[in-house]
Formats: sequence, C-alpha cells, structure tokens
Amino acid sequence: MNRIIYFDVCALLLQGIIIFSLYFRKMTSGKINKLFISFMWLIFIDTLCDFLSCAPVNLIGSLARSPHFLYFLSSLYFLCRIITPLLYTAFIGNAVGNWYVFRKHKVLWGLYIFPYAIVPVVIILNTFKKFIFYYDEQCNYHRGKWIYILYLIAVYYIIFGVIYLFKVANMLAIDKFIAMFSLFPLNACATIIQLLRPELLVEMFAMTITSLLVTMFILRAEETIDMNSSTSSYTAFSQSLKRYTDSNVPVSIIFIKIKNSTSLLSFLGNDTYKALLQAFSDRIRPASDQTTDILSIVNVFDYSEQLFYITNGTYAILFEGNYTEETLINERNRVFSAANRNININFIDIPLDICVCSVNIPKELSTYEEVMDFSATFDKYIVGSGSFALSELPEEKQHMIKENIDTIISEALIHDQFEMYFQPIYDIKEKKFTCCEALIRLHSNGHFIPPSIFIPAAEKSGAIYNIGDFVFDNTFKLFKEYNFRDIGIKYVEINMSTIQCMKDNLKDSLQELLYKYNIPTDYINFEITETATDYIQDIVTKNIEEVHRLGFEITLDDYGTGYSNLRRLTSFPFNIIKLDKSFVDDLNKPKMKAVMKNTINMIKDLGDKVVVEGVEDKTTADWFINNKCDFIQGFYYAKPMPVNEFVEFIKSKNFKD
Repeated sequence: MNRIIYFDVCALLLQGIIIFSLYFRKMTSGKINKLFISFMWLIFIDTLCDFLSCAPVNLIGSLARSPHFLYFLSSLYFLCRIITPLLYTAFIGNAVGNWYVFRKHKVLWGLYIFPYAIVPVVIILNTFKKFIFYYDEQCNYHRGKWIYILYLIAVYYIIFGVIYLFKVANMLAIDKFIAMFSLFPLNACATIIQLLRPELLVEMFAMTITSLLVTMFILRAEETIDMNSSTSSYTAFSQSLKRYTDSNVPVSIIFIKIKNSTSLLSFLGNDTYKALLQAFSDRIRPASDQTTDILSIVNVFDYSEQLFYITNGTYAILFEGNYTEETLINERNRVFSAANRNININFIDIPLDICVCSVNIPKELSTYEEVMDFSATFDKYIVGSGSFALSELPEEKQHMIKENIDTIISEALIHDQFEMYFQPIYDIKEKKFTCCEALIRLHSNGHFIPPSIFIPAAEKSGAIYNIGDFVFDNTFKLFKEYNFRDIGIKYVEINMSTIQCMKDNLKDSLQELLYKYNIPTDYINFEITETATDYIQDIVTKNIEEVHRLGFEITLDDYGTGYSNLRRLTSFPFNIIKLDKSFVDDLNKPKMKAVMKNTINMIKDLGDKVVVEGVEDKTTADWFINNKCDFIQGFYYAKPMPVNEFVEFIKSKNFKD
C-alpha cells in the first residue's frame, strides 16, 4: 500500500526542533517539564516507527523491509501511540496541581490505568493470532477485524482526557486551556481521517501541532527558568506551591540560603555572581532533578524533586511524593554538606555562609502565604551556619515565623484600610513644590503598620499586585479629583516594585487607567528601585521600555543601594535619578562629599535630573542646593501627609505671595 509520508517527515522535523529547544532552554527539570519531554520522545518514536514502516525501500534500505521488522515497528507504534493521551492527561493534572488528588481516588485511577493494560496483552496475542494486524511475505500491511479494539482504547483516553480537562478548567487561564484542549479535537479528527484513509499519515502531524501550542503557551522559559542560576524560577516556585496548597497536596521543602549573598554581589559584580549562583546550583541540585532521559518518567509518576532559585541567594528544593522523614533528613544533610564549602570562580576562592531549613506542608506550615513568608525570613532565626528542620527551631521563633502580616494585608484590602499619602518634593530651580511622591500607609485596628513590614510580606505572598493596583488606581484618581495641576504639582512619583516590573499585563493595566481617568501620561512618573534592575530577565526590560513608550517618565529610585554602575544608568530609559538616603546619612564624611559631588556631576552630564531624599536639616539641604541638585525630598521640607492635608499644604506654600 502506497502511503503519503510527507506528513511524517514534517512532523519529525518539528518534533526535533521542539525537543532541541526544550533542552537548549534548559526546560528539563521539574515534573511538568519531564512529563512533556517524555511525551515528546514518545511521539517522536511513534512518528519514526510510522515513517520507517511506510517509507520506500530506496529511502531506508531493503534490510528494513522484512515482515518481522515491520511487525516490530507497528507493535511499538501502537504501544507508544495509545500511551500518549494517557501521559498527556498526567501532564494536565500536574500542570494544575490536581494530580495527587486524582491518584488518591482509587476508582478514577483504575479507570485511567486499566484500559491501557489491555494494549500489551492484545499486541502479544496478535503475534500468534494475527487478529489486529499483520504483514504478508511481500511486506504488505493488513488490518485484522479486531483492529478497532486499539482505536476504541485511543478514543476512550481522548474522552477521558476531555472530561478531566473540563473538570479542572477553572484552574487554568484561557490561553493555557485552549492550548491543552487542542490535542483532543485534532487527535480525534486525525484518527478518523487515518482510519478512513490509511495512506494519509496525519495522526502524528496533528499531535505535533498540539505540542507546538503547548510549548508556546504553557512551557514559557521566561516564566519558569531563572537565567542567573540556571534553575527553575521564583515564578515557577510560586505557581507550583500555589497549586499544591490549593489542592491540599502534602509536600516538603528544603530552603537553602547564602547568607552573605548581598555582600558577594557587591564584591564580585553581576557576571561573577551569576557564575557563582550557577556553580552553587549544580552542587545542591538533587540527582533526580538532573535526569532528563525518557526513562525518568517512571520516577516522575511516583515522586519528584525540583530545585528553584527564589531571590537574594535563597533556593528551595520541593519534594512531592512518598518521602520518609529519614529520606528528607538525609537529603537536607546532603545539601548542607555540598553547599557549605567555598566555591572557586575565576581563580577566586569564595567563602559561603550557608543555612538550610526543611519544612513539611501542611503539617508545619499550611498556607501559601505562610510558606512564602517563611522563605523570606527563615535565615533570620538561625544563628550562623547550620541545617535544621522547622520543628527543631525554638517555639518562640516558630511563633514569630508563623505570625505573619498576610492576614492583616488581606483584611486591609477588603475593608479599605489602606490610605494614600503624598510627600511634597521641593524644586530648587523654581523654589516651590512642583511634584510629590505617592506613598501607601496601613492602619489596622488603630495600629500603624510601617511599609517596611507589610511591603516585603506582600511581595512574597503576591498581595503586592493588589496593593500595586490600589496605589495606581487611587493616585490617578486623586490627581484628577483634586486637580493637582491647579496647585502647581506637575506630576506624581509612584513606586513600582520588582514584582510589578515582572507583571505580564503591566502595559495593558496602565492603558486602562489612562482611559478610565482621562489624564495625560506626563502627570505620572514611575519610580523603579535600583535593585529591581538587578533582574536581567527580558520581561523586566520589556516592561520598563513599554511603560516609557506609553509616555511615562521613569525615575531610578534608591540609587546607591545596589551594584551601581554606568551601564545601569545608560541601559534603561531613566530621566530622573533619586539618590538613596544612605548618601545623606554619611555626608559628614569628607570622602562621601567628594563621592557625592562626582556622582551628581556624572548624572547631570548624562542629561538626567537629580533628586536627593532623606534631607532632614537646613545644612544638608543647603549643601545639595549649592551642588546643583534639581529636587530635594525629606522631612526638612515636608512629611508625607493624607491628600486633604497635602493639598492645603501645597496651596499655602506655592501661593503664599
């Protein structure tokens, strides 16, 4: 039978590109990635079997055209072909975090596994009875009358997968749902076409199209891979943890902290520090997380270990599955032993200050917010280096860890307990207040909670998105409602956190606010902290550039707190540089004055304006005025105040003559 093999050739080429891209982009760790890689290898083997069994002799040689070899190829084809939708369903379940719950349901698990168990039995029996398919002496392929058994099992798994996908649809974004769903109609149509027209080899081509959609819309490297450490990213950790806690899946986590990471970054610089993180990642990576071959799928069904880089020298190894306490203790000790040694980078022997702590969820910490807060604070409760379990820490320290701010933040958002304050900024040239900074304050049950407490907690828990939306919306609203321009305020500075800089739809949300309040973009400046620019991910750079293209001015905030360099100042579209308060605090030191003069001159030579914050006395203010700063912000001129008080203050100062 002459068959058209061009679909298989195209499918093999596309599959090769997809598999290569997964390995090239280092999308090889973690249960979801491993499941998909195994899925890709299976359909590659499937397509190759299909191609070899149908290709002309002049392409593959006469030795491959024997009935026994062709029978082997077709048997392997059916074994792999029917397991692919079964494996795809497992991929869906793990992508939404529901797979552990599904596996615990014995009836559903039986309905999932049992039909496939029929396939190898049927293939073995077919060797003797020829009731499914066979090849004659002339190598012609023939279907038996029971071939439909295999097709019925394939259809069964398609229906099973569709039902399961719709059951968990509420846990997926619409683009991810469509990408995952595409396999089922494409696969069904291709199966029907190939059943009616056996010479059209379209089944594997249809599977390949789905695979391409999945890699485009679900397995996004920029979201899941941290390029600094070559491990899974903070976003991937947050999403995985959220899936497990929402589904009540028990997991264990080992947190590892390089306690001297900040000083190492300042000493080594970005490039060497990045090399340090990558070398450290290789040291502590679990053995199973390094396995990337198709056989790793056997282990992935029972358990998984995945290494994540969170931020600021903090790692997490997440364990899902049937791990004993003894296994976790051994793994924690292995990690500490591997981590607690100097690393040699570029012939520099770098000392590391390491602490390791493990936690069981939901036994010791139960909510997503608690775990994220713990990841940011656990090293503060460990004196020196060491390896501990959360249960081994003193009771009062456990209480301090668990008693986090997240519940207060959540209630404050619900009950409108956040309030916008504005701090005037003095314009030296115009000798009046021409701009201000928007600040958020929290009063809960009569108590003032400083931003230094609730902002870091919100960034770790994800509540910073809601707080950021509150700040953006209320600042736009109050600027227009109180006619800030009429009192001489040209623009408001709004802080944009590192987390917000990585928000996918940042540009769209800002455009909605512009449309909603109908104000020009030059009414608003966005402050990006210097440490936010330490993130070299493409999404941060893209978002900053898109915000600037909308017409907003960009200010670099807290200049001097991070790894300051000229490249940072010239790589981003900053118009204003705000000097950190630490410069002001050390101004009494002669060397600092020299540094400040040179820094101000350098920024002015680049064409940017200079703001100094934290000025609290006349002597300091006069020094910065004499050294040609453009703006001064601090308690010497004005404190942050509620909007009504702010408006009256500005009127009294700007129009006092």
